[in-house]
Amino acid sequence: MLADRHSSWQWQVANLVVNLVLALQPEFLFFHAGAVNLGGRGVLLLGASGRGKTSVALALAGRGHVYYGDEIGAVRAATRELVPIPRSAMVRAPEVLGADPAARIRVTVDRHPRYPVALAGLICLRAFADRTVLTRSRPTSDMLGLITPMSCSLASRGPAQLALDLLRLIEDIPCYVLDSASPASAAEAIEAALMS
Repeated sequence: MLADRHSSWQWQVANLVVNLVLALQPEFLFFHAGAVNLGGRGVLLLGASGRGKTSVALALAGRGHVYYGDEIGAVRAATRELVPIPRSAMVRAPEVLGADPAARIRVTVDRHPRYPVALAGLICLRAFADRTVLTRSRPTSDMLGLITPMSCSLASRGPAQLALDLLRLIEDIPCYVLDSASPASAAEAIEAALMS
């Protein structure tokens, strides 16, 4: 591992330790995702870095839903249950932290659950837009890049088993593409689609 001598090394060591611990849990698929319990329905918010996963997860929590995490989404492969990984949210705030767009502030979330919930939707955050549009979609090659599990999910299963687990997951769980104008409108669209 190479470390930039101008940045803090502690986060790199912590990230390595977290991934090693996750790799010791073979029953789970781990995703770089936000996760929310939406009225008893588990939702994974998937997207490239900076697409609004944390903001949408916090917007849903602000509407009374249970925050399950903003960095790692854990799905029990055999049962398709979303399992919470409680921690504080890390929010980008360049207007507060200065010019560094990668800098984050920690936001404490009061409601940390301890129980799994059935996974009911995969939301792929595609782009920011003038208006929010959430569209149900069959997984496309563009979406598969976002739905790919973290590398720690490979530690206890080979690539073929990982591919089978992922195919079973996307075969059973509705997938959506989200173009978002704001976290609040994204939260409203997700509620309308998954709670109706």
